[in-house]
Amino acid sequence: MNTLYYGDNLDVLQRYIRDESVDLIYLDPPFNSNANYNVLFTQKDGKQSSAQIQAFEDTWQWDQNAIQTYTREVEKGGPIADALRAFNLILGDSNMMADLTMMAPRLKELHRVLKPTGSLYLHCDPTGSHYLKVVMDTIFRPVNFRNEIIWKRTTAHSSAKRYGPIHDTIFFYTNDIESLTFNPKEKSLREEYSELAVKMHFIHTDRQGRRYRLYPSGKRFYLDEGKLIDDVWTDIKTQSATSPIMPEYTGFPTQKSERLLDRIISASSNDGDIVLDCFAGSGTTGAVAEKLGRKWIMIDSSKLAIYTMQKRMLNLKAEIGNKGKALKPKPFVLYNAGLYLESGFIEKMDETDYRKFPKPFCDHDELKDRAVITRRAKKIDFECIARGYIIGTGWNDYQKTGGICGKTLPNGLKLADRLERPIFTPSKKAD
Repeated sequence: MNTLYYGDNLDVLQRYIRDESVDLIYLDPPFNSNANYNVLFTQKDGKQSSAQIQAFEDTWQWDQNAIQTYTREVEKGGPIADALRAFNLILGDSNMMADLTMMAPRLKELHRVLKPTGSLYLHCDPTGSHYLKVVMDTIFRPVNFRNEIIWKRTTAHSSAKRYGPIHDTIFFYTNDIESLTFNPKEKSLREEYSELAVKMHFIHTDRQGRRYRLYPSGKRFYLDEGKLIDDVWTDIKTQSATSPIMPEYTGFPTQKSERLLDRIISASSNDGDIVLDCFAGSGTTGAVAEKLGRKWIMIDSSKLAIYTMQKRMLNLKAEIGNKGKALKPKPFVLYNAGLYLESGFIEKMDETDYRKFPKPFCDHDELKDRAVITRRAKKIDFECIARGYIIGTGWNDYQKTGGICGKTLPNGLKLADRLERPIFTPSKKAD
């Protein structure tokens, strides 16, 4: 089942994603961009969730949360601990150090959930790519590094006293180079030969009239099949309001082009495979995965991102670039993995406040027990895991309340039962 998780991706990966269960991972994490993208949401006690702050500022801060994570990772020992110590000597208590500290455990979890045949594409910019590659080499091993892809995302960018920064970096790693999935014949990975190459080398013609190049080994390369692209991508433009890919525009500030994800997903997965994006943002990964017949898992800690992705997945067009006929929707599950537990504010409630907290989750008509989105019926029933409670909502209620409402309990349980004990215990990873 396609699944959308709202919550901290580290928590989601650790609790709900099984070992070696994912075929392809793409991630474009917040990394030292110092950009402010989202609105802040506060917890009931007025405190901001650090996971939500990440989505807002598009970077982590060297705060108490980062310090605790650094200490925890270093105390575990091993190569990652050694790398983090070395980075700390170089970078000190900086936000770049916070980024590396917070990414390390997430990349370890992503390595854990990736199948032996799987690949990971890490999208970043030149401000921190050199540090991230050290972390990636430590976790995935240098032998499994495949490419540093340079994506020319824009044609012009004015900048004083330096050359215009117009590219991003995408690191391509595999779990095992002997068994990786890679589809070099996919159309999105082919390009035409140069005019000079055609004149010099494609001098043979077969009985069907197809021109080809003949190698000394006897192998033929046909002109009409094109050649495999290299690791510098200049043919995919970034998403903007004035670009040719406007039909897929969602308004989400960090949205990536569907053509970019089409190339990655086509190259490193097959029909029916599971594609995961743990910094899902506008949902481009899920949108393209669904169009290509893949299953998807998307995770984000931003409410704005969750709302954007739900709307997008309900209104897909069949062609890349969100063109063509409307795509017949497929059901997906929305899990609210919650940011509640991180702040600990539920545990600190007294009995009176605790009884008030779940009430909004139970004030709506009973819906189906199974938590799926049935778009054809214009109804959303979703599972929300917050201290082990399952909640859901209908489409109209969802729009009115921003997604925080609920349903009666399955199996005859009553509200009193819910308050006394959890009805869902996420102690093991969900199927």
